[in-house]
Amino acid sequence: MTRDALMSLLDRGVTASRLRHLLVATALLLLPVQVLAVPALFYSDLDSGPNSGGQNDKGVFVTVWGRGLGNSQGNGNVTVGGVPADNYPLWSDTKIVFQLAENAKSGNIVVKASNGENSNGIPFTVRSGRIFFVSPNGSGSGSITRPMSPSAVYNSIRPGDIFYLRAGSYSGSYGGSWGARNFAFGRIQSGRADKPVAFVGYPNEVAVLVAADLNSGSNIVLRNNGGDTDLAHYMTFANLTFVGGGSCVSGGGWWKTEGSGATHGRLVGNVFSARYCNSCNTMTGLISIDVAGWRVFGNEFKDTGGNPPINNNHAVYVNTGADDVEIGWNYFHDLRMGHVIQVHTDIAYLYEDIRIHDNLLTAANVNDSRGINVGRTLPGSYGVIYNNVLSNLGQDFSAIVMYSGTWKLFNNTLHNIHATATRSSAAIWIGGMATAEVRNNIIHVNSLSQYIAAYSGASTSQLSLSNNLYFGNGPGPGQDQDLAGINADPLFVNPNAGDFHLQSGSPAVDGGHSAVGTVVTVDRDGVGRPRGAGFDIGAYEFR
Repeated sequence: MTRDALMSLLDRGVTASRLRHLLVATALLLLPVQVLAVPALFYSDLDSGPNSGGQNDKGVFVTVWGRGLGNSQGNGNVTVGGVPADNYPLWSDTKIVFQLAENAKSGNIVVKASNGENSNGIPFTVRSGRIFFVSPNGSGSGSITRPMSPSAVYNSIRPGDIFYLRAGSYSGSYGGSWGARNFAFGRIQSGRADKPVAFVGYPNEVAVLVAADLNSGSNIVLRNNGGDTDLAHYMTFANLTFVGGGSCVSGGGWWKTEGSGATHGRLVGNVFSARYCNSCNTMTGLISIDVAGWRVFGNEFKDTGGNPPINNNHAVYVNTGADDVEIGWNYFHDLRMGHVIQVHTDIAYLYEDIRIHDNLLTAANVNDSRGINVGRTLPGSYGVIYNNVLSNLGQDFSAIVMYSGTWKLFNNTLHNIHATATRSSAAIWIGGMATAEVRNNIIHVNSLSQYIAAYSGASTSQLSLSNNLYFGNGPGPGQDQDLAGINADPLFVNPNAGDFHLQSGSPAVDGGHSAVGTVVTVDRDGVGRPRGAGFDIGAYEFR
């Protein structure tokens, strides 16, 4: 950020604390990647689509995200099943948009950067399907030159359809009868495993869905009035901006009925916020996931919550026993609520294979939000939480807390966590019958906070601790097998600017435990682990 930009913010009344938060948040998103020799792909918006139809009859546009892809295309390209893509509306170091060629084949998407290095591959299936274009005031057939209306979309959906939303504000109620939503999709609009339905923002444009009722309405619900059988499964929403009332996207489940919502939602590259009032207790999330197979990748969650924050409000709420849920590479900031990511239902259900990784959770004020919570679940529940950065939060309660189930907490970086010992709180803690492996984490707290604790009838014997690095409040717990008692500065590159890479000479370098290798194969930049003599501690490998 330039000096003129800083002065402009100060002139507009931005406080020093708020300005610091803006700098940290910006830096965390723009961490240096020039040291990466090999490009890394993380995820794509679509994982299937046709190679014909659409704009110029060249098939779907696909967006991929990663690191080290190159600031410009140069001599680089993207191949799908070994066939080069047709054109590139956008190419940056972290994001590429391309259109399939008419002879594209099912197989891996691979990026060749301008330096000639090839990325890892991510799978893509070429299939049949229709492609349409939509605009807020459209009245045409759905071609690129004659886009259709949102209401016409609702009445024409078939499995496999892909709808590209052109720029503008979509603030009406366009279909469905369940509440004040932009869309209430049901079984008639449902996709299938081999032919999902997708709503995608057109490349390099901003399409905004605004809830018809900004007090309590939402944007999308995957259930219509037909009840638990009237659900829309296999739906993708990507590259869109959502402004909800009480929430944005709901799977349509009912908390008293296990697994009652829509399966296999895919939310990628969106921006989510809601405008509920200061005193609104929504008891939900900006996204509510109710059953199996959801993917939440690379979204931004921001500018939501009351003052003071209300514990029952969340950004991502996994409930009613959802399984096989992956929440990765998301950016959570400026949220005033309880736990930002919550896995919980008031009735205990079984949650299997929950994966929360490579997310950034940060707050302007340490009292604005908490981090990640696994609440009421049945004892057989399990999952992994790794490669996350949680900074400047806690609400004097926790960064990560687990009440039940079996969990692996590997290679997370916790920075400036406030969880004071004057109440049942700690940066990481367990309750009830929860068990967890806690390895290779950097745990930095303020001087009044505990690193790790057990409450609600639990004992620290339910934790397997090894190779964690503790800083801020003296020695770590003696139970930690390797770094017990070490009060070591992790030597981040620039924590005040949000850069949590490791400096040369950091005690976290090569200090990790190899047991994490079955889960944590790369770091948050996509760099393979381990590098050097062993696994490093925290979200980043030193290089």
